[in-house]
Amino acid sequence: EPVTRPDGFAAVPMAAINEAAEYLKSVAAQLQNEGADLIWRSVRYATAGEALVGAAKTVKADLVVMVSGGAEVTPGTLAEFVRQRTGIPIVLVPWSRRTVVHSAFAPA
Repeated sequence: EPVTRPDGFAAVPMAAINEAAEYLKSVAAQLQNEGADLIWRSVRYATAGEALVGAAKTVKADLVVMVSGGAEVTPGTLAEFVRQRTGIPIVLVPWSRRTVVHSAFAPA
């Protein structure tokens, strides 16, 4: 069944939200098995920027780590959007086909 938002965003099937939540649950379990102490996960129905800003503020993050095609926070990028609205430092991890969600915890 679709989930609708009063702000005009398109409806999203509840199954897609549940699938995203299950995926994040499995990634969190994998990270915990690899030694990560604190895992916070959330499925937010918003634009990427709004979701990241909301999550960073909710957990009172000191740092945001993002995978990016570039090496710098440049005007017009998602990283710039998050930095401007949170004031939190951003660390960009270069994207490659070998980048995985848990790359920050994987051995080099």
